[in-house]
Amino acid sequence: MTSNGGGTNAGSIAPDTQGSNLRGQGNFGSSLKWSYIMDGGRQLSLIIVSLVIARIVGPENWGIIALATLAILMMELLHRHSLQPAIIQRDEVGDDTLHTAFWISVAFAVFLASLVVVFAGPYSRLIEIDDPVEFAEKSTELRNVLWVLAITLPIRSLTLINEAMMQRAMDFKRLATPTNGSTILGGIVGVIMAIAGYGIWAMVGQQLVQVASAAFLIFKVDAWRPSMRFVGDKARELTRFSSGSAVMSLGNVINERGADILIGAMFGPLAVGLYRFASRFVTMLLNIATNALGAISIPELSRHQHDPDAFNARVIDLIKASTVLTFPLLAILAINAQSLIDLMGSGDGNEWNDAVVPLQLLCLWAAGRAMLGFVTPMLEALGRPHDAAKLAWAAAAISLLAFYLGGVLLGDSAVGTQIAGIAALRLVVTVGLLLPMYMAVVRHITGASVSQIASAIAPSVFAALTVVIVGLSTTWLLDIVDPHFLIRLVVVGLATTTAALVALAKTEPTIRAKIATISAKRSAPTAETPTAAEPQHTSIS
Repeated sequence: MTSNGGGTNAGSIAPDTQGSNLRGQGNFGSSLKWSYIMDGGRQLSLIIVSLVIARIVGPENWGIIALATLAILMMELLHRHSLQPAIIQRDEVGDDTLHTAFWISVAFAVFLASLVVVFAGPYSRLIEIDDPVEFAEKSTELRNVLWVLAITLPIRSLTLINEAMMQRAMDFKRLATPTNGSTILGGIVGVIMAIAGYGIWAMVGQQLVQVASAAFLIFKVDAWRPSMRFVGDKARELTRFSSGSAVMSLGNVINERGADILIGAMFGPLAVGLYRFASRFVTMLLNIATNALGAISIPELSRHQHDPDAFNARVIDLIKASTVLTFPLLAILAINAQSLIDLMGSGDGNEWNDAVVPLQLLCLWAAGRAMLGFVTPMLEALGRPHDAAKLAWAAAAISLLAFYLGGVLLGDSAVGTQIAGIAALRLVVTVGLLLPMYMAVVRHITGASVSQIASAIAPSVFAALTVVIVGLSTTWLLDIVDPHFLIRLVVVGLATTTAALVALAKTEPTIRAKIATISAKRSAPTAETPTAAEPQHTSIS
């Protein structure tokens, strides 16, 4: 078995000499459950808000919103992923490091916000609109939105250290309340503003309220506060580690979101709006299924970084966990794509219909993407952020080149063909090129064989194929009576969800054991049998 580099990692940060505290030893299963609750609740709230606002403002204005939020998201991820892994990965962390990291975080966020303000004008002029009057109107609106949203970056920086320490302790139960609470509150404000006719500014209001309330609620649940302390040695250590994480994060964002910017520049905001709306469903499911794992991966793998056998076994667990929910959920989404788009307006006059085929193609893309999400946390947990950065930028270069060539070839096509073509390119690049490249890294680090990886994803593949067969059969039967799309959505949704659960229960021992436990509790509701302690090593929970 290939060594994962146990012992002192070259990229690790030396522990503080005073005030240090050990990494939290939270149970993996319990932490994963609360991580799913935290991110799942946030994603469900966001998709509901997105549906309401998108239906009101229409696909072109939704494209303007998407381009604005994309720019802010790139800066936010660059900021968040630069320092948080440096705090989470360390064996020990002390007061000097935390207070120094806070001031670096704030300064970096202010710098990034300044970049947004300075480059908002040139960025807003990238959108492809032939009519000069409409171009001036839309580009000015995009620039103004970016100026306002820039303030969210410094606000988020105020609680970055608090969040990192809760993640480090695997205390996702405490982090779930401010995350979900702020998302719901921001969503309420956004929907009210959209109904009141504020257009794209409804999403701006939603973002501002969400970010501000999240900061307030995190300070309510976590007692740590910064002081006027800045230690030069700790700053240099943090910078050495976080520079690799920041470069890696930027590469990942360009790889994931670069297509959106190219679509805006080459096809215009209508194409961006339709494409982003389709990808919103997919990324929501992908985030629900994998973000929780991403949040827990670094602290969980970091505490096994000096034990190669335990580390490598946990990586296989993460491969299984990252696909066991993702594959069946994406299959359900692909089968129900038309019914979901019909929520935005029925019939041939539905201006969102061109999003159906891209949505189905992106479901296939996301299945491949789910296999890549844990590779970056794996490298960061080993103190190798610069290796993760090289991998991310190689993927970004491949993706951007493919999207640019696709954009040139599809330039004169209809909007539906343009975005379907980009979605197809994304699928081919991810599954055909990036997935083999990332899996080669996993095999090199852990020594995992192809058969081990195949065995880990086999239950998920079987469940997804079962969903497709059941979904297509149910759809064919419903076509005979041609019911209302809501009835179709409910019937096919229930049939495919049931099929997924049955398939997973037949093939995945952990899920089968969970179902048996739930059934036993329901059949004996008054029993007071003490719950057995969860084992420290479980495949999925």
